[in-house]
Amino acid sequence: MPASVQELAAQDPKVVFPLHVLQINGATVGLVRDAAIQTLPFSSRTYTDCVASSLEEVAPFLLHSEAARSPAFQWHARVTFSVSSSSIRHGLLLRNLSTNVSFAHLLSSKSQNELDDMMTRVEAETDLWESALSKKETACGNLDVFLMSVPEIPDTLSSSLNDLPSVSASHMAVDSTTRVVLGNSPSDIVASLRALFSALLNGDARCYTETEVCWPGELMFPVNVHTLDDAKRREEHAALLLPTKGLLRHQNALPRWSTWADLQQLQQKQQSSASTHSFRTGESWERHLVTNAHEKLPAASAPSLAGAETLLTSGSYDYYHYRVDGFRDDGWGCAYRSLQTLLSWFQHAGYMTEPIPSIRRIQAILYASDPDKANRNQFVGSCDWIGSFEVMLVLQHYMPMLDCTIKRLESGKDLDSDAAVQLLLSEHFRDSHAAPVMIGGSSYAHTILGIHVNVATMEARYLILDPHYSAHPTQLKTAIKKGFVGWKEASTFFEGNCWYNLCIPRTDLYDPR
Repeated sequence: MPASVQELAAQDPKVVFPLHVLQINGATVGLVRDAAIQTLPFSSRTYTDCVASSLEEVAPFLLHSEAARSPAFQWHARVTFSVSSSSIRHGLLLRNLSTNVSFAHLLSSKSQNELDDMMTRVEAETDLWESALSKKETACGNLDVFLMSVPEIPDTLSSSLNDLPSVSASHMAVDSTTRVVLGNSPSDIVASLRALFSALLNGDARCYTETEVCWPGELMFPVNVHTLDDAKRREEHAALLLPTKGLLRHQNALPRWSTWADLQQLQQKQQSSASTHSFRTGESWERHLVTNAHEKLPAASAPSLAGAETLLTSGSYDYYHYRVDGFRDDGWGCAYRSLQTLLSWFQHAGYMTEPIPSIRRIQAILYASDPDKANRNQFVGSCDWIGSFEVMLVLQHYMPMLDCTIKRLESGKDLDSDAAVQLLLSEHFRDSHAAPVMIGGSSYAHTILGIHVNVATMEARYLILDPHYSAHPTQLKTAIKKGFVGWKEASTFFEGNCWYNLCIPRTDLYDPR
């Protein structure tokens, strides 16, 4: 959840109102749009919903939101269901995991009155709601709840879970859904179950089926999301006001869990993994990778053209160059290294979790995806060059929805004399999520990290990360001293009698949700 109006506006410049401000015990725990309400793990009894129609109305609710980072809940329920609209009998089973007390009932119709009567009985079962809090066994009471349609259940239910099919059974793998429900009283849990079961039996079950439980670090509570439905997932992602990252996909769903403590531990483990560069493989050479090499440039090296502005790549990247990983690729591997630098930016931005591919792995990807390379049996393991088109193919292998602009320059001088090229690059680096750019030509490849430009006078300098630096491990001071990292004038750095291609990742259009 955004911590301030400024953060909200920066994250989503075109904020769509109204917004629901969710408060529990006077503390703001969530800020969502309409489409997120059905993802919430609690009923409207548990929270106060204040509707805001402007940033000014939202601001007061965010002032003290930091105090509610971990809202406490008295009750947690794991609800598993497999309901058929054509069935007329549905079995309900609830079990208190702390006391082992169970409640079972067979619904013989879809009558709302029968459902209401059953839920009233559930709430009145005092033994079922005996909290373990008094026994100090756990910080939260935990329930297992099952709702299954005939013929998936036997005609007679006992008070044990043994009569119900296992949720891990192969015939249940597709049809069953598991959701999390939270509350601060039996009434809260019953209200959530009543609304859920009513929708499943008599309403639009599609809003609640085929969901999985996700808990991004940006949220204070887990949510029930349609992880496998692209359209619904994107809608729910946007409605939860989450950053534009892949946070609610199937691979982000929390694996098997039973209790509230399980969910908390899984979420903490997931967040810890995400914050410790889980894309690293643990190889020794990775310890020597230099991140954001340009930040070590002396201030005096920065250009200062009259009327110019400086626009740089955002976020972080790692400096890949000849022999960075100990593999000798001097003389032919520069474009591979520039590609690896671009991929590292996507890693740091949270868009890519896979490790950086080796040069041989890059060649294998191209052999499988590029018809030209597929016709060359000796390509994998060769010293063959690649260019901007191949860089685009590999980027799209890891980020399938990523568009790239391939811009041909008839001469290296175009970077100095073509205002359209300067404008293209300046607009790219002006974006708040601007990746580095690969440029290849004249048998060389480089990485552009930024531009210092006055488009009106067509004067520009380019911040270059040069993959031709050869060392293992990286000695950044040496690389800077020898000019492998620094600002360059195009007319003296790029060749005027050779054409070049730019590969510009369109991160401004990229939506990995």
